Amino acid sequence: MKKRTSLFFGCLLFSLCTNAQPSGPNKPTPEQLSNIRLTNDYRKITPYFSQNTTALSFSYDHEILNTKFVKKPFKPGTIFYEGIIINQEYDLRYNGLTDEIEIANNNLFKSVQKNIRISCLIGSSKYIYVKIKNKKKSEMSYLKEVYSNESIVLYEREVIIFKKAISKVKTYTNKDTPARFVKFLSYYTMNKEKHEATLVPNNTKRFIDRFKKEHQNNIEIFIKENKINLERLDDLKLVFNYYKTQV
Repeated sequence: MKKRTSLFFGCLLFSLCTNAQPSGPNKPTPEQLSNIRLTNDYRKITPYFSQNTTALSFSYDHEILNTKFVKKPFKPGTIFYEGIIINQEYDLRYNGLTDEIEIANNNLFKSVQKNIRISCLIGSSKYIYVKIKNKKKSEMSYLKEVYSNESIVLYEREVIIFKKAISKVKTYTNKDTPARFVKFLSYYTMNKEKHEATLVPNNTKRFIDRFKKEHQNNIEIFIKENKINLERLDDLKLVFNYYKTQV
């Protein structure tokens, strides 16, 4: 059994390795991240929960960095169907590698069905499964609510990818890069009329264009004066808190 589990996860990691994109200046686009993650869309779904159960205790190599990204602790959670609580309480966690909400069950887990009618509360964090619109296409994904006020709700999308080890010719400044999991975060706002979430632009001009014309000049000044980084959640909160004072 252990051999089968190791072989299964080894194949999974190999699949992700072949699709992984570099970080930093060449950060993957939302579409590329989704294509990487979709290679692991292997579970079958029943009306509420996935049918297959998988052992929790994958044996990660001790040299793989950031395993905490995929081995998060389970938290007490609640599952809702069309806003109505399903009576039973669960231990839940979100897995950004597979884009699934996992349910602990002794030494096994199942995953919540991916359904727009089903949402989850994990600890104090609300997760919804919705259609999201990126630059070139639309797709489905889990989003976590991270901010809200009277006029806007902001969601966070987490994508985890695996990057294989890189061996280099060793010198004092040129060292091997170990295998690791890498986390990418992006942010979305919800268009209730279209029932879809739209990616928050990291380009200042495109971001400002999202606001009403009478507020755009003030928003631009605020961003410049406060050196806002539109890829940081705390900075986005500052902008939306400021905008709330203007409307």
